[in-house]
Amino acid sequence: MKKLYYILLTGVLTCGCSQVYYAPKSQHIPLFTGTKQLNAQAGFGISERTKHAEVSASYSLVNHLAITGSLNFTGETAPIGLFDGSEIKGIAGGFGIIGFYPFAERAVFETTIGFSAGDMEIYYSNFPTDLISYHAFYFQPSIGYTTKYFEAAFSVKVNQHNYNSLDPVYRDYFKLSYPSQTKYVFVEPAITLRGGGKTVKFQLQLVKSGHFQTHDFEREDYLVNMGISVSLGWSNLKD
Repeated sequence: MKKLYYILLTGVLTCGCSQVYYAPKSQHIPLFTGTKQLNAQAGFGISERTKHAEVSASYSLVNHLAITGSLNFTGETAPIGLFDGSEIKGIAGGFGIIGFYPFAERAVFETTIGFSAGDMEIYYSNFPTDLISYHAFYFQPSIGYTTKYFEAAFSVKVNQHNYNSLDPVYRDYFKLSYPSQTKYVFVEPAITLRGGGKTVKFQLQLVKSGHFQTHDFEREDYLVNMGISVSLGWSNLKD
């Protein structure tokens, strides 16, 4: 009741402005060609209203099979409308299994099946903090071209995003901008480009995000991520 009282009290002073309740994350594309290879990535991403920092790593245990893990931090510092000083703070972690198959000399096909989970704290200057937890299952096929000094890949991530907790008071008040259901399926194509030395390369990734549900809500629909990729154990790769 206290939370509802705050919202009703400040409702006449606000304009229905809202926060961001979903943002796509970078996609880990190692482009493995053999066993006992390690790829680690660290990057910084920007969307329209949020900023992201992420680290991820993967290791090929045997031919055609690898494991991967990631850690992501999300934040928002710019005020939106009359929500002066509002921001988002989020953390998420994930892991997965990668199946990879090199073909046509320099091409690699990969498929990742993974799980992730995280929490978001959404702060408002006029409302109490909204705490949202979630988990997700994803399927991510990719195809890439790899050499010692340049790599490129196209991938599509199908992400089933499940909210574990959605406050009904916020959902009733922010009808058009708050998630109306606990499950959304996002389709996120991405282009990844890497260039540099044999071991360390600069990486640029562009991600587009969309879903097919009838009700939309406040979310990010793209991500631009820049960082570095470190590869070890690539001795069998051709020049």
